[in-house]
Formats: sequence, C-alpha cells, structure tokens
Amino acid sequence: MFPKEHGAYGQLLFPLLTALAIGRRTPAALLLAGAAICAFVAHEPLLVLLGQRGPRAAREQRSRAIAWFAVAAVGAIVLAAGAMIQARDGLALARSLLVPAAFAMALAAAIALHREHTLAGEILAAITFSSIAYPIARARVRKDAIDVQHAHGYVVQTLADLGLVGLLLSLAALVAWVIAAARPLGLPIPELSLWARGPPQGAPNPALKARPDRAAAVAIAAVALTFGVHSFIDWTWFIPGTAIVGLVCAGWVAGRGPLDAPERDRAPGTLWMRLSAAGGVAVVGLALMWAIWQPLRSDQADADAVAQLAKGNVPAALAATQTAENRDPLSVDPLFERATILESRGQQAAAAAVLQEAIRLQPSNAQTWERMAVHLFASEHKPREALPFARAAVFLDPHSVQTRGILLTILRAQKTAPPKPAKPGKAKPLTAPGD
Repeated sequence: MFPKEHGAYGQLLFPLLTALAIGRRTPAALLLAGAAICAFVAHEPLLVLLGQRGPRAAREQRSRAIAWFAVAAVGAIVLAAGAMIQARDGLALARSLLVPAAFAMALAAAIALHREHTLAGEILAAITFSSIAYPIARARVRKDAIDVQHAHGYVVQTLADLGLVGLLLSLAALVAWVIAAARPLGLPIPELSLWARGPPQGAPNPALKARPDRAAAVAIAAVALTFGVHSFIDWTWFIPGTAIVGLVCAGWVAGRGPLDAPERDRAPGTLWMRLSAAGGVAVVGLALMWAIWQPLRSDQADADAVAQLAKGNVPAALAATQTAENRDPLSVDPLFERATILESRGQQAAAAAVLQEAIRLQPSNAQTWERMAVHLFASEHKPREALPFARAAVFLDPHSVQTRGILLTILRAQKTAPPKPAKPGKAKPLTAPGD
C-alpha cells in the first residue's frame, strides 16, 4: 500500500530533510515530519478506494486500503497535534499549517477528479510537498509551562479536556461524516452502511456529472468543511452562532444520501433497528439538554441570590445559593456567593468554612485559593494566614495579574504590620547597689 510513483518520494523527502537541516531537530519538528510522512502514505490507499488503481484493486484490496488509510490519517492528525503541543507557540504553528492543509485539500480534489497526472496536478503536488517545509523549519520547543490562557484550536482543546480517547472519538466521527458526505457529493468512496449489499464498485459515480442538486450539495459541504478547518486553529466551534450553521450543513450533507439512488418504498433496516436508533438519539439528546440546562438554572439561582441580598432579604439569598448548588454541585460560584453573604453578616468563621469547601471541590482552580486569601486578608485581617493561599493561587495561575497583585499586597501588609509586643521576662535580682 505504498505509493508506486517513485519520484514522489523525492518530492517529499527533499523538503523534509532541508527543513530539518535549516531548523532545529526538535521533538515538535520531528513530530510534524512524521505527520507529513503519514499523510503521504495515505495517498496510495486513497487511490485504491477511489478506484483509480483499477476495479480489481478496488474489490480485492478494499479492506486493506481502508485500514491503511485510517491508520495513516489518524497518525497524521495525532502527530500534528503533538507537534503543536510541543511547539513553543502552538497557535502560530497551527496557522503555518493552513497553507499546506489548503494545498493538500486541493490535491485531494484533483485526485478525485482524475487530474493528478496532468501538468497542473503535478505542479500542485510539488507545491503541496514543498509547503510542509516551512512549518517544520520554524517549529521550536516550548520553554515555559503556559503560553496562552486558552487552547483555541479544537484538537488541542480536546486533548486537554478528554485526552487521546476524546480525540480518537472525534476522529471516528469525522471519518463517519466523510463517508456519509461522499454520497451526495458523488465521490466513489466505498459504501460502509450496515445495509449495503454486494461488492463495492470502483467505477466513478454518475453523480459526478454537473447537476444542480450536486452543486448545491458541494456548496453546503464547503460551508461545513470551512467551519471544520477554521475550528482547527480558533474558537469557531465554541461560538453557537457559527457552530450551529456548520453543524446543520454537515448534518444535511451526511443525511442527504446518494443523488442517483432510487427512491425507497420503505426505510432501510428492520423496525426495531430504526426504533432503537431513534430512541438512542433521543436519550443522548435529552441528556445533553439536561447537562446544558442545569448549569443555566444554577446561574439563574445565583442571580436571584444577588437580587435578594440587594433587597436585604438575607435568608432568601442563602436559600437561593443552596438551590444553585443543588442544581450544579460541581460549580464553586454558589459557594462564593454564600461566603459573600456570610461575610456581610459578620459570620467570618462560617464564610471561611464555605471557602474551604470550595477549595476541596476544585483544588486545581486558582480562584478558590485566591478567594480564600482575600477573605483571610480583607475580612479577618490575617495576612500571615492568607499568604499560603495567595502563593498557591499564583502557583496555579502564574500569568494572572490580579492574583499576583493580591500576593504582593499581602506581602507588603505583612511587612508593615506592627510587631507583636514582647513577653515580659523574669526580673533579675539586684546584686549590687545601683543595678
């Protein structure tokens, strides 16, 4: 399943070796070079799956091609993500990969349209192989523990939140969408449906012809593809206004089905399979809605607690914080609100106990330690006891200007505090007159 065009090896290796010779052979650069090699290895199985190695190869080597392509694609994405994590500036490295990614997508389109071996296709392949040299040459190893406050890219954020398991699940969903989206686009990717029957055919799909409905499907798929590529480097996926548009377009393309497929008299599969699938989707949807709704209701209860405190109704405010905690027991905001209310009533010990509970709930959150330090310093006037909590907050979030300012204020207050009076010692007996 290795590429048969021997000149392609030179087109890839020469830019890679040049980039590694010019730049530093850091782990980030080596990981990125490995990702480029994996993407190159995925070329041959893609040709087999598209039927460009002949109908016989498409029939006999289909399983091997799928396995090779999946392993190579997953390897390329995982290695590229590892390079961005190891790089000194992962966001800048991700941006530098946009140009090679754009050329790679254009080359994949040329392969699908049987234009790879034309003059324009060969030039495009050479540019694609050469464009990977720049990101590899500029890759550097990071020197500090934290570069930015948030990992904007979807891949890096998924690795931080869910690890490799979450990234592999996302990749599996991406592969499933690509296979489903290939049907309305007319791309001859083998059918992997549970209800598919008969051997796969390697001949080009008739839907590749220019048709108005295919042009519409391509335009909608381009919207989803643009959303996915841009989410690789920025927070596009985090903003509902853009995410909903991208998800709706991706869902329409995946559910459209082949353009040239005959109309079915009945839905595929048995009744119990369709009911099970619909029930599973409904259960997952309800669970996701509940997971979103409960934190929202908790925030509403927090806002109600603030409103009740402004009215002077302290018992109602405390009850509202308890309601907020019950709705979202993993949030520390209700505990912060309750501590503020207790401080206003002069119950400093009770407020400190609530803040200790917040620290136990989220010990890796710098805000919990910072809030405890502010309470001990401002409410109980104990800078010595507040100092360890302020230092812990700075340790967890060393780039926060507010946290460092609190620590500096406590240190200054501790130095200017009046010394404690010395304990009176025992009087010495007089041994001589005049002592």
